[in-house]
Amino acid sequence: MSQKTDSELVDQLKRGDTAAFRELVDRHSAKVYQLALKLTRNETDAEDVLQETFLRVFHRIETFRGEAAFSSWLYRIAANASFAKLGDRKKHDHLDIDDIYPDFDSPKKGPPNDWSRQPDSVLLGKEATDVLNKAVEELPEDFRVVFLLRDVEGLSNAQVAEILDLTVAAVKSRLHRARLFLRKKLTEYFDLLEKS
Repeated sequence: MSQKTDSELVDQLKRGDTAAFRELVDRHSAKVYQLALKLTRNETDAEDVLQETFLRVFHRIETFRGEAAFSSWLYRIAANASFAKLGDRKKHDHLDIDDIYPDFDSPKKGPPNDWSRQPDSVLLGKEATDVLNKAVEELPEDFRVVFLLRDVEGLSNAQVAEILDLTVAAVKSRLHRARLFLRKKLTEYFDLLEKS
């Protein structure tokens, strides 16, 4: 793979250089596939999204103006293709985040346990990782995509807002509620560990 920047490769692709397109695919396909897999939760659908994403990139490269990073534009295409795939599938019922995130204002419930007292081996264990992954899958897709882009992929709030065409405030709100939900699920897991 060359040391050319994404911008240089995009410019070459706009001039008809298919080798530049192949290099962009090689450079970004793993991350696009992982995002699609996390959003669709289905390997076949993720492969379809990967192909659809790069097909759209190839045919719409002239519309990329370079005002944002190529990777942000690419993530937006991948996220939209994933949502379209989920819309076509309609396998999962809609779940309202208000029904599943913890109500810390309720007098019956206190704040989550202090996990700092838990042994590191438990936190890093496969079982805890499985619990967290399952909880991420249970998030409604609007919250899951924000969590994945922000906390898993490490993008900034502004980048996530740009990719998903949201305000930064909306990204922060969805991220906060997603984290509360995940904290609730992990707290339940650790409570069970303490009781066993």
